Amino acid sequence: MSRHRFKLYLNRYNHALSLADDGAFLRLIWAVNAIQSGMERRARGIIEYPREAITQSIPDQYTIHKWELETIIMSLLTISKDRPRKGRFRYLNCNQYRTLRQIAHILRQVENEEYGLAGSSEDVFDEMHRIAQRQFGWQRGLFNVEVLYRYVFVYGQGKCAEYFKERYGISVSTFLKVSIAATLVIGERPWQNKPTVGDVGITPEQLDKALAILSIDLDEARTKAGQMVAQVRQNGRFRIAYQPNLLRQHPIITTKNVMIAPLWQLIIYRATVGLFHDIQTGGQALITEAGHNFEVYVRSLIKGYLPSFEPGGEEQYTYKKNPIDTPDILLRKDGKIVAVFE
Repeated sequence: MSRHRFKLYLNRYNHALSLADDGAFLRLIWAVNAIQSGMERRARGIIEYPREAITQSIPDQYTIHKWELETIIMSLLTISKDRPRKGRFRYLNCNQYRTLRQIAHILRQVENEEYGLAGSSEDVFDEMHRIAQRQFGWQRGLFNVEVLYRYVFVYGQGKCAEYFKERYGISVSTFLKVSIAATLVIGERPWQNKPTVGDVGITPEQLDKALAILSIDLDEARTKAGQMVAQVRQNGRFRIAYQPNLLRQHPIITTKNVMIAPLWQLIIYRATVGLFHDIQTGGQALITEAGHNFEVYVRSLIKGYLPSFEPGGEEQYTYKKNPIDTPDILLRKDGKIVAVFE
């Protein structure tokens, strides 16, 4: 791989995004997300796109992957803008699907060259882990009923639930209710006013508290995104494909009293999987409780699907006079251990 090619592609990528108006570009991402999420009607009249772009197939040549959109959004927030000058000055056309497709293509070139320069056979398992974290959620689908049940069970009871309510002033269940409503409303169109509560049992105060968790001002987003990337760079393992994503914590971006969720699927993610961001600030005791709740959930799930098996918790035994813990879940049938889960 060539360091020269890597710098060439990276400069092209950075330059294109330096010419983008943030608001218009986030609208472009929102529209492409709609087109390729089975909601093409929402993007009509917002951007221009060919019929071939209306696809949900991952291998399709017209597909711009959701994980690539996450990377591009973080780049948009962290790349310095080109300053307008006298005379001819170029702006990025944010009204065309092909604009985003070209940027995604350059991003893939950057990623390929970067891995060729920095990667090695020794870190292949690290790469597998990062790819799994980056892609598998989008490939499986970030939200389904099982995900909702799982994380409400893990984080929505006991000390974890108490800590969340004490910190934010609303319960986990109310936060989830607002998040589902916000996904339906804010996902309907880009850059709109704050939604009203309607007749769904949510008070204006609860709405404001939930949106304070979900949203972030555009200027603050740029600052926080820069800090997140800088912290990763300090650790010496920064690669553009695996940079952190601010939208996993704040999926809604606001400016001048309007808001957008360019990847609105992340709203439900924040209210389920993303509750870990809140619980981890409460100390190790809460993380331990969440881990215990997860083990109880898994045992209940196994018992529900496989009633002839008996899933039990970890046990302790002695080996060479030392106490040893077994894996987290021991699966028995007819009194014998037939499988273990860690």
